[in-house]
Amino acid sequence: MGELNNENGRDVSNPGNTPDRRKFLGFIPFFVGILAIGATVVISIGEILLSPLRKKKGEESDGGYIFVTKIDSLSASDSPKKFKVFKRTLDAWTRYESKSVGSVYLKKIEKEDGMKVLAWNARCPHGGCPVGFREKQDDFFCGCHNSRFTNTGQLPKEKTYSPRPMDTLKVEIRNDEEVWIEFINFQVGTSLKKPVS
Repeated sequence: MGELNNENGRDVSNPGNTPDRRKFLGFIPFFVGILAIGATVVISIGEILLSPLRKKKGEESDGGYIFVTKIDSLSASDSPKKFKVFKRTLDAWTRYESKSVGSVYLKKIEKEDGMKVLAWNARCPHGGCPVGFREKQDDFFCGCHNSRFTNTGQLPKEKTYSPRPMDTLKVEIRNDEEVWIEFINFQVGTSLKKPVS
């Protein structure tokens, strides 16, 4: 019979009966590696599933510009034409149908160096009411407070309620035929042209 250790009664003469601590310690990096790989997989799956929640909710457009119409729908001899502006709304995983977010007036101008399109927000800078275009008077007019603007959207010489001219918008012509605008609504009732946040 082998020698017994007085402290815990184990057979110390037979080392095969004692646990091999080196083998046990050798398994620790393996288990840590498995846990790290498992955590990475779980985090990656979570990132994929939850990433839409971190995306900006609101409107979707192409670099801030929105397609409005084709250049053929405008003629340099015509008065400014009104168009509705549509954006697709984003809500996490869902893209909703396009909805109207406002209106613009577009005017095509032929110049010696080529063609240009002017754009104005169809919202009155005074109180936010819709602005119309009067053919006979050849001007823009807001019926809410009788604010009048010239046919280029400027303030007239006579006194008017609007604190600033109609808000102009940036225009891009893409593919030689598509009219894209950077649609922005601006704060009303102020002489400064500040975007609505």
